[in-house]
Amino acid sequence: MADSALQGRIDALLQPDLEANDVVETSVKTPFSPFIRAHARRAAEVATQLFQVADDQGIEKAVEAAERAAQTESSRGLVKRAVKTFVTHHPQARRELTLPSVEAVEGEDVAAGEQPSPPNLPEEPLPPGEVDTATIPSLTLPAEERQLDWYREDPFANDHHAHWHDVWDTDGIEEHNGQLITQPRQGELFLYMHQQMLARYDTERRIAGLGQTAPFEPAYAQSIVEGYGAPRYVTRPAGVAFRDISIGPGVAIGPSDLNDRYIMVDEALDDGRLDVPSPDLGPLDENQLGAAIEPSDLYIDPQSDLDLAEAGGYQNLHGLGHVLTAQSADPQQGDRWWGVMAYVETAIRDPFFYRWHRHIDDQSARLQNGLDPTDLAEHAADASFRGSGDVLLAFSDGVDNGDFDAFARSRLGGEQFDDPDQLATDALTTRFRLSRVTAPIPPSQAGPGQETYWTTHLTHRPFGLFLRVEAAAAQHATVRVFLAHADLAGNRRMWIELDKFDRELDEGVNVFGRPDALSSVIKRKGVDAPGATPPGNGDAWCDCGWPYTLLLPSGASSPSGSEFKLAVVLTDWTSDNAGEPSSCGSMSYCGSRQRYPDNREMGYPFNRPFANGVLATLAAQPNIVVRDLSIRCENPRPPA
Repeated sequence: MADSALQGRIDALLQPDLEANDVVETSVKTPFSPFIRAHARRAAEVATQLFQVADDQGIEKAVEAAERAAQTESSRGLVKRAVKTFVTHHPQARRELTLPSVEAVEGEDVAAGEQPSPPNLPEEPLPPGEVDTATIPSLTLPAEERQLDWYREDPFANDHHAHWHDVWDTDGIEEHNGQLITQPRQGELFLYMHQQMLARYDTERRIAGLGQTAPFEPAYAQSIVEGYGAPRYVTRPAGVAFRDISIGPGVAIGPSDLNDRYIMVDEALDDGRLDVPSPDLGPLDENQLGAAIEPSDLYIDPQSDLDLAEAGGYQNLHGLGHVLTAQSADPQQGDRWWGVMAYVETAIRDPFFYRWHRHIDDQSARLQNGLDPTDLAEHAADASFRGSGDVLLAFSDGVDNGDFDAFARSRLGGEQFDDPDQLATDALTTRFRLSRVTAPIPPSQAGPGQETYWTTHLTHRPFGLFLRVEAAAAQHATVRVFLAHADLAGNRRMWIELDKFDRELDEGVNVFGRPDALSSVIKRKGVDAPGATPPGNGDAWCDCGWPYTLLLPSGASSPSGSEFKLAVVLTDWTSDNAGEPSSCGSMSYCGSRQRYPDNREMGYPFNRPFANGVLATLAAQPNIVVRDLSIRCENPRPPA
């Protein structure tokens, strides 16, 4: 690690109040958003300069260069973005420097039978600089949407979204023939990661008794039903519409431009290929589509929002939607930030984020639905299940010495898997917990200048998955685990990926266990549940991943909870080449620095239509098993 003084200089460059001042000091600086193409491009160029300085003179000189840039560039937020890219992706910087992330301390469960909000705070007054989020009234509209304020405001989920965009930088971090490039399959992962966020959000909506997220439809002239606001951010009243905004001197952009960009993508879906000058990219796939929408990869995007489509780019459909949402309401006096949708650190707090991304996801689903159904036998492992009884669940605190394999063999009945000690459960449990959170961004629920606050968030009782598999021969298999609310299980887009790992199978019967603390979708850094790996290092890649606390949906706060379906799919690892995640990052959401560690399409097998419906098709495959379970929240949900 670098000395604390150098780390302190990085922390100073990343202070949120410095960027917030850009909104106030409009005569000096320009407010920054990574969703504005020209802004993101310039940030990537500054990051490349920091790379070069570090390579030639060392990282301390690169930090000096960043400090100079903070004084000379048009936006301090732009320099923040460049510094995050540098610390995340430069080989030496990511070993010796860290990015701040959300930390929670002094957590305690909210007692059963008590309302978790207002929080059950300590009797003594809160220390200076701390706030109780429950004392700040919600500005979410319509009022029924406040039932999911707890989910959208979750500090760990927001941290996930921010760090994902640090790792999968829109404008790339390497140069190829003079151009910045991004990582392989970035367009595909952009679509998949957000699709998984939507599946989780709609699952919580179903638990709360709300309807599924409705997409925001083109031509983008209708008003936005939802309203949202937070202290220090511009509040968007319910019922406003997109408006033309300024993105440069004398240059305005608005809903008609957004519609033009949508039409280009829509035509590509009609034609089955992208209209690019060269090279011929072949039939349209998810990676190309995601790269065109975000935009990110394949050199199919223009240099900025000011460039014309005729210049060979699909422009910024996804990002422009974020920016127009953030600026749909005129700034109010005293606000120091645009609306939350302008920033990767806060975008998911707005209920309209999910409607916008449902619109984006509908484009991805249109492409997928036009393809042939997946032949589930093509990549199947030569292994089978007897039935749903070959999948058991048990709480991790009952596993002796954290040895999940031994627990499966000795305590769950070995080859017969008959659970003689009745240790398995059909009901997983969640709770709402009160924690004191320190966040590196201005929390939307905290007052001016507050970065430490008490909040109620979801967590769950750690559990393990235990499998009995019969293999026709010794082989290397990939185990894919998905979860869906029972009412939504017929919709392939509603299946949530829980885990993906590889396993060497012996011929005959195999029994083994897997702790939830090793899930491939979570950020493993900081997880201390049974079976967790040792703490990861400070590498920013370790901060990328879905929060462990939100691994499970909440479930109803009722004696029976909510009914779910769990699917386990065994595929052939020799054709998958699916790697195991590192000790701290998420394989499923963050991949690796060299390649995405799975040859299958992301979300396989739920990424294509099912010939005979989801559940019937899965049930017909010997290498796939589906079982029922419930998830029950042990204390009341935060009130709307």
